Amino acid sequence: MALFNPFNKLSKKPKSGENYLSLTLTPSKVLATIWEFNGEQVSVIGESNKTYNKPESLIHEAAIAIDNAAEQAKSDVDKVVFGLSSSFFENGELKSESQKMLKSLGSVSGSIPMPLSRT
Repeated sequence: MALFNPFNKLSKKPKSGENYLSLTLTPSKVLATIWEFNGEQVSVIGESNKTYNKPESLIHEAAIAIDNAAEQAKSDVDKVVFGLSSSFFENGELKSESQKMLKSLGSVSGSIPMPLSRT
């Protein structure tokens, strides 16, 4: 009988051929990068960034950045990695205005993005 190993999910290697979208938000810029694993190597196949002046324009600028990166990649995205600048946090918690902005960004896609990393 095999023993349960809680680290199995964490040590799982990504599948080659899957494409990932990294969407990173900073206080004034949204960065979209599409990449894939080739064995142990990461290859960027599309990237774009757009600046935004006010939170209300974030959705529009994010859509443009994603579309531009996807056009370069000429491929669909299988998984999404979401990153936030440390300016979106206060005392280790997501600021309330950041939560509102993320909810509005999530309303476009039908889900609320959850930050996976801070940059």
